[in-house]
Amino acid sequence: MTTTNKSFSHAATILPVRNMDTALHFYCSKLGFDLSFGWNSPIDYAVLKRDGVSIHLSLRQEKTRAFQQHTNIYIFVYEVHQLHQEFERNGVTTLSEPQLHEYGMLDFELSDPDGHILSFGRHEG
Repeated sequence: MTTTNKSFSHAATILPVRNMDTALHFYCSKLGFDLSFGWNSPIDYAVLKRDGVSIHLSLRQEKTRAFQQHTNIYIFVYEVHQLHQEFERNGVTTLSEPQLHEYGMLDFELSDPDGHILSFGRHEG
């Protein structure tokens, strides 16, 4: 199906978090995102940005863990190895080292304090 009228503008990835302070510290101090918007006081909804990527965090009421069987967000980056080293310097434990996969992506994964799996990579084709 092809459309001639462009109706999509952009999308937001919204990750539920159990503790907003913990999540904000992780994303801002460890991963280098900036808080660009916070709703309410104390904050229960936040928009974080780094370069052209936005991640929204929403405080959730239930205490269950995130679904941990697959990536929750894949962030395309230019310098995979440098970013991995930056995160390690910031004390982030990654789930994998950067590696080239048969599907042509060089990437690595990490888990945030709520168990969301974030992948960072670029196409190597």
